[in-house]
Amino acid sequence: LIASYTDHLDGHLARKNNQVTSLGKFLDPVADKLLINSMVIFLSAPAVFASYIPGADKVASFSIWCAILLVARDIVVDALRFIAAEKGVVIAANIFGKMKTVLEMIAIVLVLLNGWPFYYFDKDWPVRIVDIFVYLATLVSVISGVIYVWQNRKVLVEKK
Repeated sequence: LIASYTDHLDGHLARKNNQVTSLGKFLDPVADKLLINSMVIFLSAPAVFASYIPGADKVASFSIWCAILLVARDIVVDALRFIAAEKGVVIAANIFGKMKTVLEMIAIVLVLLNGWPFYYFDKDWPVRIVDIFVYLATLVSVISGVIYVWQNRKVLVEKK
């Protein structure tokens, strides 16, 4: 929660004080991806990564397929940004990428809280509410990745 908030605060202060830099535009998405992807990987198999915690195999977790899609999307978008940078094009974050980040952070927090406070309602539902957030974050992530690639497809074309 603190890391997510400081990321938001950093961006807000940079825009408010007109201190947006190319380095910041590069480092902010890298920091987001390190924070999110490390937690997603950890939370995809808490019994493996935190076997010392009693009951780690019974806590909420990320679906491994969701974790793979989230990390793969970030790799594809980063590769696209790298190719664009080589050609002198800067690919700025858009609203879909920001929405993806917010949803991923919410899903991570809910998984860390083991579905609290929603698990009171989960016994009557076929799907846990925390899982709905994980799937929603994954869906928005994939959609935003497709949008990034589509909007910047010209960067991928080699000129002869």
